[in-house]
Amino acid sequence: MHSLRQRAIIGGAIWAAVNLLIGFIVLLSIIDDFADRNFKQTLVDRHNQIVVALSNSGGDPDLMVQFASDPVYMKPYSGVYWQVSNVDGFIYGSKSTFDFQFDIPDRSVPELQYWKKNITGGPISGVRKTIYLEDGSEWLVQVAETLQNVNADKLQLRKNLVAAFVIMGFLGIIGAILQTYASLQPLSHLAADVAKRKENRTALNAKDYPKEVAPLVSELNELLKYNHDIVERGRRRAADLAHALKTPSAIIRNEFLTYSTKGIDTGAAEEALNRIDAQTSRSLAQLRADNSKAKIPVPISLRKSVDRISRFLMNVPGNENISVSIDVAEDLIILADQQDIDEIIGNLFENALKWCNETVSISAEQNGNDIVVMIEDDGPGIPKESAKTVLIAGERLDIGKPGYGLGLSISSDLLHSYGQELILGKSEKLGGLIVRFALLNGNT
Repeated sequence: MHSLRQRAIIGGAIWAAVNLLIGFIVLLSIIDDFADRNFKQTLVDRHNQIVVALSNSGGDPDLMVQFASDPVYMKPYSGVYWQVSNVDGFIYGSKSTFDFQFDIPDRSVPELQYWKKNITGGPISGVRKTIYLEDGSEWLVQVAETLQNVNADKLQLRKNLVAAFVIMGFLGIIGAILQTYASLQPLSHLAADVAKRKENRTALNAKDYPKEVAPLVSELNELLKYNHDIVERGRRRAADLAHALKTPSAIIRNEFLTYSTKGIDTGAAEEALNRIDAQTSRSLAQLRADNSKAKIPVPISLRKSVDRISRFLMNVPGNENISVSIDVAEDLIILADQQDIDEIIGNLFENALKWCNETVSISAEQNGNDIVVMIEDDGPGIPKESAKTVLIAGERLDIGKPGYGLGLSISSDLLHSYGQELILGKSEKLGGLIVRFALLNGNT
């Protein structure tokens, strides 16, 4: 488990569950003990009442019933019972005992003695003790009460306790989640700030973060600065090398042209030089794509960019007979770098003009937070299995057409710098190739 948030939430939930379980067991034990002590105290109180009634009646059964006049003693199996007996074997009890008697021990019981017994009405628990009246007679006084009521009370208490602990557990988990999110918020804030720093190149302020995170922020500043310096040096050297190759390449190409006019075959050498030029153009385009990541996007009118590129390309010899349809609303605004957009649309538009039969279509539509641009033609299209191949620099499906095979690749690289991708497919409207890409909507 690599997520700090998951660790904190799950760890907190487990710890809370353990504490709640221990608390539940301890509290349940306390409640059960309280209920048992309360039940026993009730038995003792009833036993004292029967002892007083026996003393006042002198052992007379009729008087005994009058003195022990609680209505619960009158109903058979009411759940509350009493019974008295003497050493002569004389036994009588409350009407609630109906057809059963309590067990009588073989010897006297000088101290309160608790016992349990199962009867027709359910389990009962009682207390017994031997007493002596003023006339010296010895009596065994027993009272009992059903356990159903106290067990039902215990069960209800357990249910209430479980419900209360479930609610407490739920609130505890919610609290743990909220506390975890609040505690880790500085890290989320740090991640957002690091991403923002990639755009505006500003240093992170360690004072904006808790003191536990501040050292990490300082180290990140140093690391990001060091990494940026290394990347920038590498880009500059690559750009210097690419530019340095362009002039010698042009000189060599002119020499090849001179040799060709003299009848010398330079085809193989020119093909090799073409590959060098293609790789140089590719490297420069890649550098531009990388540099685009550091640029701050600005609002650009998509329709104006399309119109400007269209006017330029339609003036190129050979394109004057091609029908171009533009369906781009005037109010569509995208967020990007102007030079990047011109190169993306220019490459894709030029590719469509090169491969079409007679029709090219450019359209755009709003899709949530994005503007989707589509460029279609009525040419041969690209097989589905070759869609990824043509996005590789220098890869060409037909070498009969002029070019280095870089247009789609360069456009794809530039789009990747904006977090987008170039999608190739078959045009349903014109039957040829459709290229589709999205950029951030500047109207939102």
